[in-house]
Amino acid sequence: MHALAGSVPLGVRELKKLRPIHRTANPDRSPKPLVHAASREKRRQFREGWRRFVASFLAASKRLSAGAQDPKFPPGCFPPRQPFVPLTAGPSG
Repeated sequence: MHALAGSVPLGVRELKKLRPIHRTANPDRSPKPLVHAASREKRRQFREGWRRFVASFLAASKRLSAGAQDPKFPPGCFPPRQPFVPLTAGPSG
């Protein structure tokens, strides 16, 4: 990184001079990503899966509120007034 930036590492003496609670004057204020992913495609897949999960949860929640006895909540969620819905084992076990 230093070679690309044209800078030099501080070294031990300079590092020891720094205060441990020092904060940068202008910290980076960029928005945090929803998820850290290896690629844009993986990030897109995560977002689509999350949207499907939320839509399925909300639909089941509405069915439950309407009086349905056994609405199907998505795997991996905590339905209201019901036990946790465990994830099912995939093809790899």
